Amino acid sequence: MGERSGFMSEPERAHEPGADEGDQEGLGAEAARILTTGRALISEIGALLGLEARLAAQSLAAMAILALITGGLFLAAWLLVLAAAAVYARTLGLPIAPVLAVLGATNLLLGGLCWWVIVRKTRDLTFEQTRASLSGLSRDEPTEAPHSNANGTRR
Repeated sequence: MGERSGFMSEPERAHEPGADEGDQEGLGAEAARILTTGRALISEIGALLGLEARLAAQSLAAMAILALITGGLFLAAWLLVLAAAAVYARTLGLPIAPVLAVLGATNLLLGGLCWWVIVRKTRDLTFEQTRASLSGLSRDEPTEAPHSNANGTRR
C-alpha cells in the first residue's frame, strides 16, 4: 500500500508499527532537556538571589554601624554647641545655673518636637488608603458566596 518509490505518506507512516516510538522518544528527550534547563535556570537564579541577599545584609549592617557612629558624632557636636553657648552666656556675665536650665529646657523642647513628629509619621506606616480600599472591596462582595448554601456554610 505505501511502497511508492520508497516514500510513505503521513497517514500511511502513522499506521506502521513503531512509528510513534521515535516521536515519543524525541518528545521525551526534549521534555527532559527543557526540565534540565529549567532546573539549572532556577538554581542559578536562587544562587544569585542568595548572593544579593547576603550583600544586602552586609550593606544594612554597615549602614546601621555608620548610623550609630554618625549619631554619636552629632551628639558630641550638639554638646559642644551647648557648651559654647554656656561659655558665651558666662562671658556676658549671666549666672551659670539659669543658663544651663535654659539650655536643658531647649533640649527638652527640641526632643519633644522630634518625638511629636515621629508619632505623627507613624500614621504613614499604617497603609491607611490600602486598608480602606481593601475593606471597600470586602464590603462590595455578595452577601452569599456562590459555593455556600442558604445558611452561609460551605458545601
